[in-house]
Amino acid sequence: VTLAAVRDAQGVLTGLRWLVWDGSERNQMIEIPSGANHELERLVEVCTVELRTSNEQLRQKVTELERAETAVEERLRFETLLSQLSTRFLNLPPSGVDRQIEHGLQRLAEFLEVDRSTMLEFSEDKTQLRTTHSWTVAGWEPVPAAVAFDLVPWATAKMLQGEIFLFSQISD
Repeated sequence: VTLAAVRDAQGVLTGLRWLVWDGSERNQMIEIPSGANHELERLVEVCTVELRTSNEQLRQKVTELERAETAVEERLRFETLLSQLSTRFLNLPPSGVDRQIEHGLQRLAEFLEVDRSTMLEFSEDKTQLRTTHSWTVAGWEPVPAAVAFDLVPWATAKMLQGEIFLFSQISD
């Protein structure tokens, strides 16, 4: 289908010319007089609005599906990492456990794109946290061997309540 404007000698729009080709040797030309233009223009405008609305809805749906796909892919990557890490501990002699824990902390930190990953445990008297295993990106200061609870009261309270917490800097 080809649409062309029909103009008079002065260039005024007088109608529309439609050329319909059905794939055969015969073409059909339809010329619509200017009196019909108003109704056609109204229908074209209605259809254009509907198409724009549908297009925007489709664009939003595609964006939503792309986000969902990204989330599923990220989840699969994480679960694959956990599976790989778990597998490395199977049949591992006790002498290799510490090294594998530190390797696992490195893999987790790299996956999460963080500068360090540390495992801590409560001291027997519950007055400090002791670092059991840690991995820190090259060039960064390692975590301290022990941290007194009174230096991090907010984090201590969260841990003692069994809550998960996050901080973005050691100074936090």
